[in-house]
Amino acid sequence: MRKVVTVLALMMVALQLGAGTAAAAPGSASVVINVDTEFADAGGTFVARGGVVCPAGSTSDVSTTYEVGRWVFFDVHKTFTCADGSGTFTLRIRAAVRLCDPYDTGTWRVESGTGLYTQLTGSGRLVGSYLPDNSCTATGIEDHLVGKMQLT
Repeated sequence: MRKVVTVLALMMVALQLGAGTAAAAPGSASVVINVDTEFADAGGTFVARGGVVCPAGSTSDVSTTYEVGRWVFFDVHKTFTCADGSGTFTLRIRAAVRLCDPYDTGTWRVESGTGLYTQLTGSGRLVGSYLPDNSCTATGIEDHLVGKMQLT
């Protein structure tokens, strides 16, 4: 039974990590977004590079988590509000972490946008570093998102 649960958990990780990794569209640009999130606030701040979206702003999260064995899976709708007033964009993030590990991994894709970002598309991968030590003691996380985006 334990092997069955482990195999199912690994299959779920593979499915989760495979979601949202569509091929980059022509004209898309590389982006890097670093996000600092405090769990108590369910939000944080971000800095973006690549020129497709605004360079900085704040974030807010609506998330669902569930556990399978020693794995925790996250389904997050993270809204990025641009400090320059140009609009907002929401990414759907799917990530997984093995209990008490210091990092999680996952994928992201653009879900929606407002203002300048109503036609934003894109997807990529992420790695999150739990603060101060690991996912069992964390009070926050630093997410590093890398991928492709474009305004169509």
